[in-house]
Amino acid sequence: MKPDNYEGIPWIQVKPIDLHSQHPSIEEQDFLLFDEATNTSSWDVISLSLVINFVPQPKDRGEFQPSHRFPFS
Repeated sequence: MKPDNYEGIPWIQVKPIDLHSQHPSIEEQDFLLFDEATNTSSWDVISLSLVINFVPQPKDRGEFQPSHRFPFS
């Protein structure tokens, strides 16, 4: 993951996270452990890149919807 995927787009503010960050600008964080009360309405969009690929069972990939816990502003 690169921390500058949206560089040059001034109206997009990003917070890049990864389970095992390999870059100093990417915070090491597990999205599934985000505190819902703290993060409610924190984002307009969540981009989950290469997340479903790591759901262990293929049958569970269609059910993987962790971002639905967070209401958007």
